[in-house]
Amino acid sequence: MNAFVKTAAMAACALGLALGGAACAGKKAALPYASHDEAIADFDADGDGKVTREEFLKKWRGADANEQFDMLRGDNEHIQRSALADKPLNVWSAVDSSGSTMSEP
Repeated sequence: MNAFVKTAAMAACALGLALGGAACAGKKAALPYASHDEAIADFDADGDGKVTREEFLKKWRGADANEQFDMLRGDNEHIQRSALADKPLNVWSAVDSSGSTMSEP
């Protein structure tokens, strides 16, 4: 491999890793939860089996929290397991696992 190609590949990997990717390490990026049930259990502060807007906003990072909540809840008032059946697990990727109430990443 010539020096230019090698340098370009290393730069691309460094940029990918800096942006949170794991492609250069040969791994898929880890999902924050193994299932929607696990995510609901983590978000559901009062243990009633559903996630309210207030519970969701305490753990979600980013300015789009209200929009994400609305997308995840579907036609329901709360986020429930039944509304998540057709959603991929990566919808939980902006979770603040530190427990912080940050509103921006």
